[in-house]
This record gives sequence, structure tokens and C-alpha cells, in this order.
Amino acid sequence: DGGRRRPFLVREPWVVEEIFTACYVLSAAPVEEKGSIVCLNTLFHVSDGVVGVHAAVSRGDTVACAHLSPKALSLALVSIAGIMTDLKELSTLSYLPARYDHHRCFLAVQAEVHSLVRKFTAELEAIEEAFSTSEVACSLVAITCALKRLAKPITEASVALRGDAPWPPVSGSAVPRAPRSPTGSIGPTLALYSR
Repeated sequence: DGGRRRPFLVREPWVVEEIFTACYVLSAAPVEEKGSIVCLNTLFHVSDGVVGVHAAVSRGDTVACAHLSPKALSLALVSIAGIMTDLKELSTLSYLPARYDHHRCFLAVQAEVHSLVRKFTAELEAIEEAFSTSEVACSLVAITCALKRLAKPITEASVALRGDAPWPPVSGSAVPRAPRSPTGSIGPTLALYSR
């Protein structure tokens, strides 16, 4: 094999369990970083507010599952780490970008964000139960797709709250009326941030 070592094989159900565990940790409690890398578990860590995959896996040539190549495993986990980063951002929401930061507006956004995270966690439990009763050959691929669908409102809200979408600054003490999102995927207050 040209001197290359064979990848270390890990059990797919174990990988899936690590994914769910990390999601629950991020949605349930803030992660304290204090300028260092914090390990969520064997697969994921948090550094500078971003969830990453440990290097041994993310290099894409070291660790594999029986039904997934190292590259496929790495791509799936990196994709899920992106979802976890958005989840962490919302779970630890303590301020809004300065031009949006009106106290009553913040409280409304915060309440909506907490509702989004609670809903995500409840649906996470449902898909975890569904997958635990059925071991399919490519369950990790299926779970990646399911998590992407599940996390769409989380991702949209996270993008909006980063200020990537323009909307006019709040003037004076008036709280702007919030138009409802045409898709219904994020709530009325966060719809302000996505326009």
C-alpha cells in the first residue's frame, strides 16, 4: 500500500452516539472556552467559538467506519460540526450586533431563540430514538441528512443574528414590527434579521 497505514476502523453506532451527545451538550449548557480548546467528546472540540472535528478524523485518511471511507466520514462529521457551531452560537446568545441591540427587541429574540433550541432538542430525541431501533449500513449518512433538515431553522437564525442579512437599525425606543417569515421556518422576530 505504498507504506500508508490502513485507517483505524471505528463502529458507526459509536460515532452516531458521539454526535448526539455533543448536540445535547451544546443545546443544554454553555461551553466555557477561556482561550483554549475544549473537547466535547472523542470526536468534537470547541475553539474560538467554532466546533471542529479532531485532527485524527478530519485529516480524512486516518479513521474510517466499516461502510464509510475516511474521507466520507470526515466530510459527514465536518458538516455536522458546522450545525453544532450554529447551535452553540444560539445556545449562548448574550447580545445582538450593536445596531440591533434594543433591550425589548433582544428579549423577544432571546425567547424565540430558546424556543428554536428547545424544538431542535426535542426533534433530536425523536430521530435518535428512530435510528437506535434500526441499524442501517449507512446510518451516519442518513443521520447527517436528517440533522441538516432538522437544523435548517437553527442555521437560518444563526446567519441572521450574525448580521449577515441587512435590515434597518432600530431608532429611539420603538420596537419594530416584525414581519412573518414567508417560509415560516424562523419566527416573526428573527424574520427581521433575515431580510
